Amino acid sequence: MLHLKIENLRMDSTEKKLNCKMELAGETAPIDVEVHYKIEQEGNDKTLVITSLACSREWIHRIVQDFVPEDKRRIPLPKEAHTIVDILKI
Repeated sequence: MLHLKIENLRMDSTEKKLNCKMELAGETAPIDVEVHYKIEQEGNDKTLVITSLACSREWIHRIVQDFVPEDKRRIPLPKEAHTIVDILKI
């Protein structure tokens, strides 16, 4: 099981960017993560697509780039989340 604590989370819906600072078990200092995303809609379905990810730890960045396939960077959103996505213009 992965143990982490998110210290700071910011979302910029205009730039479609999410930044967070987190503490990860085994790491001596917080890790900064920046995720760029887009929301795709097909019919009534919405999908969160991670278009890029940058991390202050090179090893995490490499794992994501080398081992997380494109289809795993696509996260179908449940119908219950659609209204929030629309209201927040995420």
